[in-house]
Amino acid sequence: MMNDYVRYPDLRILETLCRLARAGGKTWCAVSYPTLQESVLAFTLRWFSTRALRQHLGALERDGWICRRRQHHTKVGFSPTCYVMTDRAWSWAAGEKRNLERQLARMRSSRSRASTSSTSAVS
Repeated sequence: MMNDYVRYPDLRILETLCRLARAGGKTWCAVSYPTLQESVLAFTLRWFSTRALRQHLGALERDGWICRRRQHHTKVGFSPTCYVMTDRAWSWAAGEKRNLERQLARMRSSRSRASTSSTSAVS
């Protein structure tokens, strides 16, 4: 069966979902498409159309990054979809955090070396 999902999902959407879940202290988040679009834009400076967002979310689910639970309430209509991050997603997020911490440590050490060498050159 063919689907119209993208071949490689954009992990910036996964990063945004992980941030939203972590902010709530949970492993999941319930968010509507418009809210998710705005959050992705705020976190990554990248805008996704509703169609592109749907395609990337489908690819994230297909590839085992997230599980989606669509909730339907009869009186109200549809409520925001619940996105549950899998162990794969949390492992990836932890790895990204470690990489970022290493890069920050390198930047700090190079700055301190640069300021030390400029101070000794002045003396």
